[in-house]
Amino acid sequence: MDGDSPVDILKWQVLKYQFPSSFSLSRGVQVNRRFKIHPFIFLLRLLSDSRVEYLTQEEIAKIVIEEADSETDKCYEYSVKRIIDFRSYGNDCLAPDFFESYKPSKGRINSDHPFRYLNDIANTFINWIEYTQLAKRNEKKQLVILDDKRNEVRNILSMKIPFIERPEEHEFFQRKYGLDPKHCKDTRNLEKTKTITEKIIAEMKIKQAYIRIAMKKPILGVTPELIGEISDSTGIVDSLVEDIIQKNYPHGSIGAFMASYFEMAFKGTEEAVDFEKATTDLFKDVFGYKAIHLGQTGSKSAPDILLISDSEGYQSIIDNKAYSRYSITGDHHNRMVHNYLAKISTYSSCKYPIGYFSYIAGGFAKTIDKHPTPHCLRHAFVVERFNEWMHQGIDTNTMLPYLSRYLGHKSPDETYYYYHLVEKAFDTIREKDSVSGKVIPEVIPYEE
Repeated sequence: MDGDSPVDILKWQVLKYQFPSSFSLSRGVQVNRRFKIHPFIFLLRLLSDSRVEYLTQEEIAKIVIEEADSETDKCYEYSVKRIIDFRSYGNDCLAPDFFESYKPSKGRINSDHPFRYLNDIANTFINWIEYTQLAKRNEKKQLVILDDKRNEVRNILSMKIPFIERPEEHEFFQRKYGLDPKHCKDTRNLEKTKTITEKIIAEMKIKQAYIRIAMKKPILGVTPELIGEISDSTGIVDSLVEDIIQKNYPHGSIGAFMASYFEMAFKGTEEAVDFEKATTDLFKDVFGYKAIHLGQTGSKSAPDILLISDSEGYQSIIDNKAYSRYSITGDHHNRMVHNYLAKISTYSSCKYPIGYFSYIAGGFAKTIDKHPTPHCLRHAFVVERFNEWMHQGIDTNTMLPYLSRYLGHKSPDETYYYYHLVEKAFDTIREKDSVSGKVIPEVIPYEE
């Protein structure tokens, strides 16, 4: 791909996909020849229509797959009408011969789950359009266009993507379909194509294994751990694995992981744990933190991820929310303050102060009750630093000038402004105070 974004290349290939194609006409594949359509363009058109706005997997499975067979206005309007009917009447609006007309090409219909095979097809369509990063499933499992991609979608829909003619001619179709946006002609000499050898097959296996790993975690370079993992999964010797990886991916790859990570951020509870683990790997491998995944401990007092920075001397808290429009309410604020922060000693043995805490989600609602700001983080840092000094018996007046300089303040007075006594500070004061009891004597109850 010559350094180009894999997302842009993939997006172009997905949007160009058409019926008929050399794949839909190949042996063993039975896609009715009445279909002449770019299916993913058609889906974007429906999602952009104010009458539709979203599509569920069920609507795609039972309506769109069957009704959308061309790009004519007549077909489009009929598809919109059928979607609206389905939202009102459900399965009652399906034709009496629905199962006979749209039965699977192989095997029988599962009477317990008669629509399963259609739902599988619909899910595949949704997965592929999500890979374009133009649309995604929201918290209600509805496929919607991303808000910040609406202009791009409008531009795409204004284009006229031509159909590749002669789709039954495999080589011709491949030369046309395989072109990326920067090229207009395929000049490969297929007569000089290499004979498939055992080494070529091994190389393909290694690349496939690498891509599977790269989709799950960021790879920054070629490491013995990476080579060993690929060797174990493919059964190919370490030396050949290293040669192939060094030749093709000498600097690792972040793009594949980020594309997959982006998708996880919208999957809700479906891939919540995977999203947490991916975030842990991201902070560990890319940002250099000691990152600990706590999401499966079952403790309500523990966040999803604990970060420790030995170089900077602080620890941080990350809470993942795999939703497109997550709302941080006052309850979430209280949970963060009174559970995660106040009870940090229950899941962290680290003595560093809290540097920051953060929520990571696919997107946030506009009605967030508590807006985290850099000022909030600085305030929290000063408070925690003061309280820790008090707990350790360190003279705060001695340390204050150092803290003030660290924060970039002109004088210690500016630093004092950040500090306010909080609840746990009183416990420390009472613990360290040996004077007040002598100055203010304990009151002895009067007995009559």
